[in-house]
Amino acid sequence: MGGLGDYDLKAARNEYFFRTPAVMTSVLKDERDRPIFYLFFNCSLFVAAGSVVIHHTNSHAVGVVYFVLLFTQFFERFVLALHNATHRSIFVMPLANQLPEFVMAPFFGIPAGLYRTHHISIHHVHGNMFPWDVSSTEPYQRDRVLHLIFYCINFVFCSLATIPLSFLKQGKAPQAAYFVSVLFCNILAISSLSSLYPVPVFWLLTAPLCLAPFLLAYGNYCQHIFIDPDKPESDFGMTYSLVDCAKNQMVFNDGYHIEHHINSIMHWTELPSRFQKRLPDYKEQNALIFRGHVSFFIIGKWVFTQNYDCLYQNLVQLNEPKQSRDEVEKMLRKRLKPVSRWGDGAVIKDQQICLASQ
Repeated sequence: MGGLGDYDLKAARNEYFFRTPAVMTSVLKDERDRPIFYLFFNCSLFVAAGSVVIHHTNSHAVGVVYFVLLFTQFFERFVLALHNATHRSIFVMPLANQLPEFVMAPFFGIPAGLYRTHHISIHHVHGNMFPWDVSSTEPYQRDRVLHLIFYCINFVFCSLATIPLSFLKQGKAPQAAYFVSVLFCNILAISSLSSLYPVPVFWLLTAPLCLAPFLLAYGNYCQHIFIDPDKPESDFGMTYSLVDCAKNQMVFNDGYHIEHHINSIMHWTELPSRFQKRLPDYKEQNALIFRGHVSFFIIGKWVFTQNYDCLYQNLVQLNEPKQSRDEVEKMLRKRLKPVSRWGDGAVIKDQQICLASQ
């Protein structure tokens, strides 16, 4: 099968459906971002065509077809394109870099102007550390469906309050005010438009907004479902990586999640090669790597269904001697336990929990 990461380096991109005329890509800073531009163009045409047809027919049946196509063909691709364009601006003109987040995102269920605030100012600044990262997976027993439900409720609903409160606690009142005001503007805009165009607005804005946050919650939960209790702050311990899988060609190499947390502004095309150069560190840190027909959603499904056979078969073991299937299950189960912290942020070890309960 070749060396780790070789497939991702050589495989054809599969993020977009068709290319734009070459002259249109002159607006890009870096030609390597052509796949992102192509996808944004594909998404824009689909949403524009869907808007016209739904408005013209005023049909819920047409809306259902549009909704299904949006989430089965475009949603995941768009989210990861937005993700990369947020970390590294792709357009020469500064104003153009605001279009994906403020104009396109609402049609995919992401409130205008809030993606960067949550993903970068909260998640990446605090690196999945609870309570500072309000979307942290640390406090949960991450193989229990009930805990996933609690997490989704927190991610989708409670975070509307905890994000601005987190900013206030950090002395960042302007960011808290920005979050609240932009959220209010989103609600006002959708409610106002709904009274004028109820059917089109429902399928174009309201329905995506009802589903997308839960998919984003599940995605983040699965990306940070395995946490090394001995070093949860480490980029190698807070998440894991997926390599040589077809999904990487659809989502701009998003499987290299450890590399992304090590350097969040690294260009997405460089992730496989940087991963290969850093393999000795992965080995030393006992980082988790899965390879094959995998995705973050699939890894999550295997965890919730207790399918440790598949997890074992797809786990890349860099260290010798290789662990047995039972040893791997024991190690993975350990990484699914909640991470508890003292008030100063220090991790509470298992033996400390036992002493505190006595």
